[in-house]
Amino acid sequence: MQAEAGECGLASLAMVASAHGMQLGLPELRWRFHLSLKGIRLNQLIEDVRSLWFRRPVPYQPLAGLDPVSLKFTRNELQSAHGSLAAALRSKASFIVGDWHPIDAGMKGLQLDAAVACGFHIPDTVITNDPAVVADFRARQENLLVKHFTPHFWSSEQNRKCWQCGPVVIPQDRKIDDASIRACPAIYQTLVNKAFDLRITVIGHHIFSARIVEHNGTALLDWRPSSVKPGELRMDWYDVDARTHTSINALMEKLDLRYGCIDLAVDLQGNVFFFEVNTGGQFLFIDDHIPEMNLLGEMAGLLLAGSSDYQALPWNVANLPDFESSDRYVEFRAATQRFRQNDSVITRVDQDMVDI
Repeated sequence: MQAEAGECGLASLAMVASAHGMQLGLPELRWRFHLSLKGIRLNQLIEDVRSLWFRRPVPYQPLAGLDPVSLKFTRNELQSAHGSLAAALRSKASFIVGDWHPIDAGMKGLQLDAAVACGFHIPDTVITNDPAVVADFRARQENLLVKHFTPHFWSSEQNRKCWQCGPVVIPQDRKIDDASIRACPAIYQTLVNKAFDLRITVIGHHIFSARIVEHNGTALLDWRPSSVKPGELRMDWYDVDARTHTSINALMEKLDLRYGCIDLAVDLQGNVFFFEVNTGGQFLFIDDHIPEMNLLGEMAGLLLAGSSDYQALPWNVANLPDFESSDRYVEFRAATQRFRQNDSVITRVDQDMVDI
């Protein structure tokens, strides 16, 4: 077997596999290590993995020629994509050697795989930076949704603006540059024809579901408060069906989470789709729209009890308006005076970098 020096590890693995009846050449081995449809599946290999060795993770090397302002974003995406791969593999293996431990529950690839195992539907998905794979997947989609792994902001001192990375819909007749695909892995999905979105906030053993639409009643591509204009969102309390409720509980248990914000959507046929779970997601903006949900009191109750079985603090004890009129809030604002921020969103943007 011939291989370049950098492929000796793959060559040795292929040799061992061959000794145990698995005939893997290097090209085939490379091909199999590819994230594919219906979750994060390494084709046949990930379902059959038994022993896993994290030997020596190496730094991610972005492609040459990238715009310098995109390097941090690219490195973050590379790290998250490989972390998703590692987390999915580790969830399948029964024997693990090595100590590389990405923050599993936050890895989007693992979340998709776990969601399917817990009974959720997910959009057809491919995670890759291979232009040929994207082209093949795209040929079967009317509109392609491209998503990133991690939040990212770009800023410019010259024109005093700040940009946020968000999901993008690419129509079938629009060309995608192969170099852009190769730059870093991304999440490519079938675009769900949404009737509305659901934001599920899970606090301990309690589940709170908010239906989200635009002010005119239609679904939004990206409803995050930082991505829409004030007054554009409309929210109301929503009761999920029994199957979805069971899947939510199963997912939280599988990922070992006591808190999480799950993003779901319901399509025009009534099917429920899972997108992701944010393990440190925001909830105060939901209290702004649905005060009776009292998520601040729920979270305070969870933390004070130190248990998933807790009693929420009533609104008159824990609420944002009272805090904002208190001396402690004045101290808080003084400590963060160099930042301009929306306290309900907790996303800080340097005041000098905001478009004004």
